Order: sequence, then C-alpha cells, then structure tokens
Amino acid sequence: MAEKKSDDATGTSKGALKIGINGFGRIGRMVTRICADRKDITIVGVNDPFLNADYMAYQLKYDSSQGKFKGKIKVTKEDKISYLNVNDMKIRVFAERDPADIKWKDVGADIVAECTGVFAERDPADIKWKDVGADIVAECTG
Repeated sequence: MAEKKSDDATGTSKGALKIGINGFGRIGRMVTRICADRKDITIVGVNDPFLNADYMAYQLKYDSSQGKFKGKIKVTKEDKISYLNVNDMKIRVFAERDPADIKWKDVGADIVAECTGVFAERDPADIKWKDVGADIVAECTG
C-alpha cells in the first residue's frame, strides 16, 4: 500500500482535496479506507456522536466486511481533542449529534461526505447545515 507523503504536521498533502466524514458506520469506514490509499484526498475530520476515537480505530482496523486494515492506525489526544491517525492523515474526531454544529471549514474540509443515511429521505435543499463551511455536502448513502 502506498503511503501518503504529507507536506505539514496535519498529514495534509499539498493540493489534496480535503474532506470531512459525517458518520463512521460501514460507509464512513469505506470512505476512509479508500482515502487512505489516495494521495489526492485527505480526510481532515470525522464525526460520529456514538463512537469515541478508540472504538473508531478498532472498527476501522477490524472491519467485519472488509477485513483487517493493512495501514497504520493510532489515536492521539492534544488539549482534550482526539485525533484518529490513519497512515499519514491526522483526522480530527467530533461527536456532534447535529453536523451543522461543526465548522468543517475550520478543520480545512472542502467537502463533507454525509455517510449516516439520516438525511437520505430529505431533499438536499432542505438540509439546514447552517454554518458547515464546506463547499459541497455529498450524500453517500441511499
């Protein structure tokens, strides 16, 4: 597996598309696995109100459908903020029930992948992610 060469302390590759992931269930973990092998995409944040960073790391490493993750996974904390480190990506962990409460742009997200399915039945124009800051919210379920 090719490892990402980062250009700064956050593991962000220069020129890479920076994404946030809302929901770390099966789809969110698949998005993470795909991004871990790509040099042109970096995950900068992940949100799941039901999982802590240690359990996220465990689920990613030992996925019952996809098998054991072959990359590097580590959880770190800085000033009470948890990070999921996947290969060379330093991913900020959030636990917000309402993803609109996250200022995704503050962690550098260009887009947010909506992986919970919670919004699948709604018209995208009706989703009120008021201050998300990302340019696009991509629905990855349904």
